[in-house]
Amino acid sequence: MSFNMVHEIVSEKTVKDAKKFYTETFEKYYRDGTPSVYMEKLLFDPQIATGDPDESMTMIKPPYLQ
Repeated sequence: MSFNMVHEIVSEKTVKDAKKFYTETFEKYYRDGTPSVYMEKLLFDPQIATGDPDESMTMIKPPYLQ
């Protein structure tokens, strides 16, 4: 469910709306045992080849480790 909610926050929902939906969904689940489709599977298609475009850095050792 968390991945689906994060995806919606990034693409369409406000954080406030997402928190409200999350709370209501879990309350219903714990009260009635009714799972949400958000809990069952990803509701979006994961993107492929979304590697970090940043460049790696070479770390230097602090003087006390040399």
